[in-house]
Amino acid sequence: MKKIFLTLAILSTLFIGCTSDDNIEDRPIFELAEAPVLTAPEAGTSYVFTFETKDLLAERFTFTDADFNFDAATNYIVQVDTEGNEFASAQELGSGSSLQIPVSVDSFNNAALALGLAPGEPSNVEVRIAANVGAGEPQYSESRIVVITPFTTEAPKFFIIGNFLSAGGYGDDWTPADTLPTIEAAEFGATAFQGYIFLNNASPEFKVLPTNTSFEGDYGDADGSGSSGVLVQEGESNMRVSEAGYYKIDADFTDPENITWTSRKQVWGIIGAATPTGWDSDTDLTYDAAAQTWSIVVDLTVDEFKFRANDNWDDPQDNLGTGAEDGQLGFNGGNLSVDTAGTYLVTLDLSNPNNYTYTLTPQ
Repeated sequence: MKKIFLTLAILSTLFIGCTSDDNIEDRPIFELAEAPVLTAPEAGTSYVFTFETKDLLAERFTFTDADFNFDAATNYIVQVDTEGNEFASAQELGSGSSLQIPVSVDSFNNAALALGLAPGEPSNVEVRIAANVGAGEPQYSESRIVVITPFTTEAPKFFIIGNFLSAGGYGDDWTPADTLPTIEAAEFGATAFQGYIFLNNASPEFKVLPTNTSFEGDYGDADGSGSSGVLVQEGESNMRVSEAGYYKIDADFTDPENITWTSRKQVWGIIGAATPTGWDSDTDLTYDAAAQTWSIVVDLTVDEFKFRANDNWDDPQDNLGTGAEDGQLGFNGGNLSVDTAGTYLVTLDLSNPNNYTYTLTPQ
């Protein structure tokens, strides 16, 4: 238990015309400030967090009252940091004025990820209680080491491997690597995956991998034709599409007993009043495999436009407009705008699943 002695000096105040020392008060001394003592959790407590339990209580931190030797409202904060870091990167788990602070799995897990702990792996962390009054220096309990296994909150992804990698600019054919293209879910916990891939082979064949390091757990088509639209892990065949091209690949893992996939070949262009042919027809973009983007240098007027695939309005996935943030695109979103007339390099980037962007660069 730490004991800290505090001295509070109250300075005398001089008033104009005052000649007496009777107004100078003795300086009171506040001694024996006692730090809180953490009573739960016990040292060595182990926590394994999962997405399914994120809304549950992870721990109720309990502790003794801090004694500042005078009556005051005390605020308590639960802190966590990696072992041996001396709380230099402390994360706050919760706070309050009572002697117990509940912390949810979600809050504890987010703090663990903020500290850089590896998801799925146990790591030692230190926890402690900080007590303070007003703007004064806080008093800390002694820390305890507990063990945390966090879960990831990143959007899940799968990797696509096949005979198109080399010609598509993704690396060596059928070789797991960091450069494999991906299909990804929109957020953690989602089960619908999508991504754009340049299947640059006259007869494209490919499979879906859980990781980019091996074929373990790979998915393929349920039928020998490779085009049934159903994914399986046992007795699978290579997935196939009929011709080379730029494809949107979707996979739905919502039902583990019926995992489905689709493919859609797309050629992208721009259309709208700001473009050379207005809303009547597309101005086609050109795909650059090295940059993994679509682009064109074109004269644009002050007006509106959209990105459209396959000269088609009927399918929302062929139509990209305004997204959630400036520069982002959303399927079937609103019209995009050109604020200043001129010649522009228009670039469409679909290489990052669920984070589709564009730029207009004056030339």
